[in-house]
Amino acid sequence: MQWFLFLSGGSAIAYYLFMKIRYHRIAFASFFLGAGITMLFFAILWDNGGDQNKVSDLWQDVIGIVFLMGILLFVFTQAMILFYGFHDGKKKGDYIMVLGAGLNGREVSTTLRLRLDRAIALYRQCPLPMIVSGGQGKDEERSEAAAMRDYCIAQGVPEKMILMEDVSCSTDENFAFVKRLLNQQTPHVLLVTNRFHMCRAARIGAFHGFRCECFASPVHTATAFNFYVREFFALWKTLLCHLFFLICKKRKSCHLSRILQGIGSTSTTMGGSEACF
Repeated sequence: MQWFLFLSGGSAIAYYLFMKIRYHRIAFASFFLGAGITMLFFAILWDNGGDQNKVSDLWQDVIGIVFLMGILLFVFTQAMILFYGFHDGKKKGDYIMVLGAGLNGREVSTTLRLRLDRAIALYRQCPLPMIVSGGQGKDEERSEAAAMRDYCIAQGVPEKMILMEDVSCSTDENFAFVKRLLNQQTPHVLLVTNRFHMCRAARIGAFHGFRCECFASPVHTATAFNFYVREFFALWKTLLCHLFFLICKKRKSCHLSRILQGIGSTSTTMGGSEACF
């Protein structure tokens, strides 16, 4: 176990350094630094033999069991994320909906460009009105929706076929504000986002009453691992918030329901300046 902790901790720190040197600023990368330091700390304290006492034996067993359970949960969750990311829906709906991601100043980032390219290809096969959704992050010079609209127009999508939602700051708000914009109870959309984000986005869309046909875009290879790990935590946070919200709603605890819905709205999203590279 000790050698595994040393290897994992060193690899996590090396990955963090690579991300910082290559991209300077990217969401969630600091998690790998913290995780790496923690694993190295436990590896140094780990006792592989000698005069062990029962307390140290007990703690080593507990840590090992918790670690194994965490690995199994992570594998199960990633299998679910990968299924949504590589499973296309039916090309039937009323709109193509593209979720925003970070900008580089005024221009779309690599992550966002991959989403838009998939949406434009889909539009050429199914010429439906296209919804671009994303507000303005603190480090962005304009809203993501405005940059997305300009990119689509430059690629040949008629401006009259583009609807903008330029206020949202999270995936939850993407769907909430688009639903308000469309004024429909159950919008039917061809949803476009990155593969690692699709599972959570589809769940949030269903929570808001959307019928989502999933069409995931490719993932930037160098940063894929970072975002897949990130989605593990974000997906479970979203699922738990929605579960508590539904329980409270059933019990008619309106005040607590609103609080929990607000917590859900802050679930980690691929909007704002979180994916700028």
